[in-house]
Amino acid sequence: MKEKAVRLLIDVENDYPSRWGAIEAIAPKIGCSSETLRAWDNKHAALATPEAVQAQDAL
Repeated sequence: MKEKAVRLLIDVENDYPSRWGAIEAIAPKIGCSSETLRAWDNKHAALATPEAVQAQDAL
């Protein structure tokens, strides 16, 4: 569910004036809090950075 929610956020974020606005609009529709969706998005962004990818490859 987390990955699907973050993908939805990425797909629709341009329809809202801010990322937080998109989070607040989407979270109730998928059945989670805005803060939970924000945390999932932050984790996704952290894992998508080249540093995170290199760290995972080193393991």
